[in-house]
Amino acid sequence: MAESEERKPREFYTRALIRICEKLESQDTYELHWKDRYLHRQCRGTLRAESLWVVGSYARGASTCGDLDLVLKLSLVDGVHAGHAQFVSKALRRSSGVRYYGGDPSANSSGVSFPEAVHIWSKGFDWRGAIDSIAVDPSAQRFQRPSDEIPLRPEQLYDDLEAIEVLLKRRAEGEIDWRFHPADLSGNLLIEASSDWEHRLARYFRLSGRRTQALLPHLIRYLRENCGPLYSRFNRASRSTELQVEGTFVTMGRPWLAHRLLDTPVVSRIALIPHLSQRGPNGVLELRRAAKHPLEDRIRNVAAYVLTTADGILSRECYGGRLRTECEVVDLFSTADQAAEYAKEETVLDGPVLAPARIEGSALLDTLSCADAIYVHTQSIGAELLCLTHMARVVFSENEESTQVATTDQVMDALAEAYGHK
Repeated sequence: MAESEERKPREFYTRALIRICEKLESQDTYELHWKDRYLHRQCRGTLRAESLWVVGSYARGASTCGDLDLVLKLSLVDGVHAGHAQFVSKALRRSSGVRYYGGDPSANSSGVSFPEAVHIWSKGFDWRGAIDSIAVDPSAQRFQRPSDEIPLRPEQLYDDLEAIEVLLKRRAEGEIDWRFHPADLSGNLLIEASSDWEHRLARYFRLSGRRTQALLPHLIRYLRENCGPLYSRFNRASRSTELQVEGTFVTMGRPWLAHRLLDTPVVSRIALIPHLSQRGPNGVLELRRAAKHPLEDRIRNVAAYVLTTADGILSRECYGGRLRTECEVVDLFSTADQAAEYAKEETVLDGPVLAPARIEGSALLDTLSCADAIYVHTQSIGAELLCLTHMARVVFSENEESTQVATTDQVMDALAEAYGHK
């Protein structure tokens, strides 16, 4: 867990726990009404609070705590079970730093058991005595779990603990690595007037929620400092809090890990940006392929030539379709002479001077993620078009050049055959 997580004195959470018990003591049964977002219908249910346990560092007597973890057991009186979140929202109200799990200490919505749990409340139980019975232990530390290795708290992520453990396993095996970029909360970042892609990002998030819009400056700063040079290319994803900027897949708000996208050539890094919070950690968690990732292994002995401008910017061609669709295409060559000859043929009046540049291994993978399609030029068979994204398939299908998106295996095999070396 990142060291930026804020911790508060134990007394702060003791007062919150007392208020919660007082509310449950005064009323433990509530009738709830809500709209099911999947069934699109109004639901009703009556729930009763049966028991409350305190768990985590507070239960172990820590003098400072990152939060107050509670396990709440509910029973259904009649109607439909709404879940503990609906009950808490009406009966207890959300309090700063207080986190509820539904169930009991051995089986609950957190996905883990809490052997340190202390029973605090049930009807007729001496809850004040139960709170006082927890002895303060200055040496008590936060209980370490495997998920603590990741720089973000599990509550900041969309994924469950099982998915987090898969990522941790891949990192331990050297397939995935990460780096945490702390957010700079010192002031506002100004969008550069000359930057088309920054203005497009601002327009993209204009209708987003307030908390998501607050992440925009941190996203732009991260992209400026870590993902340049950038153009205006970005693809909208299925969710309003997701998009792809060049080869960087961005997931914001309550981000999902998305590390499986790194198993494809169209993404070279994942940027997870959770909503800003007082507790934190606040910043960008970047996932990248590590040395033992299967794609890194397959591309290690593959090298090709591309065309770049005098300042080293990759040359790409933009192909447009009839329905205002467009895609970016990168040409790959087997030799410098072949690339130079192609540059002469493609040079236009007043256009930038292009020169061959050799790329291999990881750099070649990163280049693929900046393209929707590639032309694989060889001395023997000419140029083969491979569509990497659906957008490229749409554009080129209009000209009947290609109708399929190439699989990862097809792309890697084609590159190895054309440009592999020992």
